Amino acid sequence: MGETSSRQLSVSEMGRDERRSVEHLLGHSLQDDEQVYILAFKPGVIPDNDTRQRALASLKQTFAAAEQHSIQQGVADDEIDAAVDEAMDRIRYGKP
Repeated sequence: MGETSSRQLSVSEMGRDERRSVEHLLGHSLQDDEQVYILAFKPGVIPDNDTRQRALASLKQTFAAAEQHSIQQGVADDEIDAAVDEAMDRIRYGKP
């Protein structure tokens, strides 16, 4: 049975030390209007169905909240795609 844990944090609600730690892990500063989603799991271990369903529900809730936020802020889909591409390039290729 695999154990998976996740946590969603609002940057504006983080304590100073917590925020610094997350910024250090991510390698960049965070903005107050950002959300951080942390997921911990054991690679190669398949979680049971109940755990998978809870994780799926949590992800759907996170995606819905992100979509609502982008709509409220007037962010276009192509801007979101560009931000995701930029983040992936940072991870894959170490680009600044």
